[in-house]
Amino acid sequence: MSSATDTTVEEQVQLRRVFRLLAFDTPLRRLEHKIERQASRRLYSLNEQDAKRGHYMKEKMKYLATLQDEVNLGRELVSSKYQIDTKALLTIYEQLGYPLSSQEKSRLEEVIWQINDKLDGAICFDEFVSSYVRSRNDRSGLEPSEIFFLTCFLMFDKECCGRISLDDAMGILYLKYGEAMEREMEIHFGKLLDEGAHFVSFLEFHEATIRRLGELIDQQAPFARPNKFCKKLTVEADPSPLSPNLFDEWRTGYRARDILREEPLEDQIARYTRAGRFPKGGRSLQEKIDETNAFLERELAIDQQRGVGVSGAIVYQDQVVLSKGYGLSKSDDPSSKVTSSTMFQIGSVSKTFISFGIAILVEEGKLAWNDPVKKHYPSFRLYDKYAEEYATIGDLCAMNSGLNDLPDVGRFFGLYPTDEDLATALAFIEPAHSLRGGHDYANANFEILGQLVKEVTGQPWDVFLKERIWEPLAMTRTFPSAFDTQGDNDTSYGHFECGGEVFGPYDLVNDPEAQLAGEGQGQKIASGSTLSTSDDLATLLRLILNKGTVDGVTILKDPTSVTTMITGKYAVNKEFVDEFLLEGHQFYPDGNTLASGYGFDYVGNGQWGHAYVDKSGDTAVHVTRTGIAPDAQLGVMFMSNTQTPEGHASYPLDHIRSYVMGVFLDVPKDILDFAYREWRKNDQLVPIMEGVPACGLRFWKDPPYRQLSPVARAKMVGKYVAQSSTGYFGYLEVREEEEDLVLHYGALSAPLKYYTDEDSKRVFAWDYKPAPLFIDATKRDGKFQLEIGVVFRQVRAVRIATTSPSLRSLQSGRVMWNLSFLLVLVVTLLNYSAAEVKLVASVSIPTPIIGDAIFEDLETPAPIIGDAIFEDLENATNISIPRHLQAAYPPNSFQQEMLNAVNRERAANGLSALCMNYKLQNAAQGHSNDMAQNNYMSHTGSDGSTMSQRIQAAGYDRTASGENVAAGHTSVEEVMTAWMNSPRHRDNILRKKFTMFGCGYAYSESSTYKHYWTQNFGRSNTEKCS
Repeated sequence: MSSATDTTVEEQVQLRRVFRLLAFDTPLRRLEHKIERQASRRLYSLNEQDAKRGHYMKEKMKYLATLQDEVNLGRELVSSKYQIDTKALLTIYEQLGYPLSSQEKSRLEEVIWQINDKLDGAICFDEFVSSYVRSRNDRSGLEPSEIFFLTCFLMFDKECCGRISLDDAMGILYLKYGEAMEREMEIHFGKLLDEGAHFVSFLEFHEATIRRLGELIDQQAPFARPNKFCKKLTVEADPSPLSPNLFDEWRTGYRARDILREEPLEDQIARYTRAGRFPKGGRSLQEKIDETNAFLERELAIDQQRGVGVSGAIVYQDQVVLSKGYGLSKSDDPSSKVTSSTMFQIGSVSKTFISFGIAILVEEGKLAWNDPVKKHYPSFRLYDKYAEEYATIGDLCAMNSGLNDLPDVGRFFGLYPTDEDLATALAFIEPAHSLRGGHDYANANFEILGQLVKEVTGQPWDVFLKERIWEPLAMTRTFPSAFDTQGDNDTSYGHFECGGEVFGPYDLVNDPEAQLAGEGQGQKIASGSTLSTSDDLATLLRLILNKGTVDGVTILKDPTSVTTMITGKYAVNKEFVDEFLLEGHQFYPDGNTLASGYGFDYVGNGQWGHAYVDKSGDTAVHVTRTGIAPDAQLGVMFMSNTQTPEGHASYPLDHIRSYVMGVFLDVPKDILDFAYREWRKNDQLVPIMEGVPACGLRFWKDPPYRQLSPVARAKMVGKYVAQSSTGYFGYLEVREEEEDLVLHYGALSAPLKYYTDEDSKRVFAWDYKPAPLFIDATKRDGKFQLEIGVVFRQVRAVRIATTSPSLRSLQSGRVMWNLSFLLVLVVTLLNYSAAEVKLVASVSIPTPIIGDAIFEDLETPAPIIGDAIFEDLENATNISIPRHLQAAYPPNSFQQEMLNAVNRERAANGLSALCMNYKLQNAAQGHSNDMAQNNYMSHTGSDGSTMSQRIQAAGYDRTASGENVAAGHTSVEEVMTAWMNSPRHRDNILRKKFTMFGCGYAYSESSTYKHYWTQNFGRSNTEKCS
């Protein structure tokens, strides 16, 4: 048996150090980690825990003192009572960045058996040294050498960071193969040498050495059994004596780290990213916590990093190691300190809660991820009838329904202020692509899912989540909307920040800058209105990492339910991949995929070499970022009450999240610091056009707007109808008010300010103070066009009342105002940003003047209203006829506007309010469609139907009903004024007997009156409001 006398003094020192690392230090760290984990799981009371840890620390210090005494005497503690076992090897492999598969773990017993002469299942010091000497002197590859190569690697990698220089690797191969070292370097690491690398990770080193040993064994296989034909085992080089100064030279080179300095950190990070593994820094848990706290205190003291206020949480190994607030919740109140219980809007992280709710229903057998939505939500309608029939719940959860963010335009402008409104109107919006035709982010998917939860459970989505998730987990500071937190003293306000300038604070309910929808007033939105705290979101992170259970409270019984949610479903689109890289992630696309999960944005190998999951959330004035590494049991989240200056325009919170994850994933500090500096350096706002500040229109002081001439303004005035998804988007209008052009759409209205001319286009700013936007104007095809995601085409020119002599002369002449402009509204709708703005009254279209050639619609007659009808049917017999009721145009925001107008008149006369009924709504819409398509205005339909027959055909069981019709009026205000000025129509609107209401509107450019209106009133003993 070989002994220590076969090794140099330097080798003996190194062998003792490595043996102590494997036999004592590694198990000691494992024990310390186990005790910390026990503490985090709260298995003992605080007193018992402190006593246990105190006893452990006392014993540890006692032993270390003994060890120090022996070191001082020049002796090493390597007695036989310390041995290397499989657990020690497994731990060191993982620390070096090479976690073993289950098959490889079982192989470790074989590795120990090969050199365990005593066959007691562990390696003592004498066996360790003997094996080292045998392996070092063996040139055939037949001597078991895995422990030898691990030992040599640790001789150079004293910090166990998982990497050594290629010169160190060359020294190890010289130790093993002598003069054949150069050839062996090419065999082992030729690819790295070709790439110009300067160091090698343990993963690369281990796989290369094991692969080469296998090759040598295969070469010697014919001679492995001794017989008379056995030849001498050979390799190209015989054992060669080592330089007596070899270890001194290696140690000097290692400590100076000259080799490591030769490869730029940027190249190192790129190479680690390609390999999918990063080296380890060797931090203890306490060192990770301390380093993170120091980083956050430093970075969040910088206004541009923090904004006004931030709250964050870190969960590691099921322990909440941090939940803390930084800064202020309200910029003008120094006493409003952010704490771990301060509420923030979490935006689209709401979608994760909705997905958990669906997972609960899946476990209960009430639905399945692959069930068609329509199976559980029968009134679900989409423009694409194939998608309507076959889109599954999973398709919506993973953003592959065919919808994109275009429906958010309707939410932003207040056309559809509620989820119910928007979900109903989706029947009239054309999809971005076919079902499962590609990943596309759509908030509308989760508006649908919120309605589906209500259909299945009979409860609104927020009530269901509160009862099944928030309350059981004691998430007492999580609420479905800002409206539900009014009066709370620890709810953060909102802000904008750029270049050191802060706008705000903004109240989340009352200030338009913070609204999630036009005139939204803090309403509940399944896709993004939830508020929460860092304490509560730490619980969400634990719920995800523990696969459905927190502190003994089980939300999901089957861990695979969470596994299903965080398994990649559909590859994300290029825009998402590009943004992923900007956010401080490490992703190499070759052989790798970034995919969407159920309620998660990203699933893939993308954070410091680990499997990664995240969900981001943005509202108008708040930001939330999360990051989860399931294999490391790590979850991180940060929330800010400041957009800097818009959602996904800058990434300070993303970068903080990624750095903190790197600390807990034990990435070496030099790599983290370099990466973070590069992220922040490259995170520069880019001006959207020359001459405009990088911070954008909101922060632009005294922009140099120019004045348009009266003629130029007049050419842009008109009403515009959407050219695609017409039923969903309806129409908008550009008017002239005083000396400004004003764009009115939905609930929002703001001036168009002329900024400059650029090539063939004219640039305007839509000066809506809560969210100003640039608009381009060009001439195209002799028609005015506006683009707000979809194209709106002018359908009517409007006579402008003015005292300008020049304009009066144009009106009296025979000039055709038929020039075209294209207005391109460049707007990013990430989640929602809108405001509470009262709808500006529509300008009534004057009676056209025959022969005035400056208008396109000179033949349009004055608006008219039909006779009013009332039937008291308490004792009547119903008459039913078949009738097509599909609306050509959907229930747009005019319906709520019309109901509000009716109820205002009723309230002014001391009458109770009416409620909407969808059957009356269908009957009214069908009649408006019929009038528009067949160019008439009457209570008698083109098929001869009467009001009562149409209402009966819609399925409404009435005891009384009424109907008003009109044509030619261009706004709710205009038609309501006409009806209220007519006694019989006024009687219907103010009839005490009525309790329910429905209305319809349709537009046909080819018809005489173009605009057609219907009101249906009803009373019933059986029907309900809907």
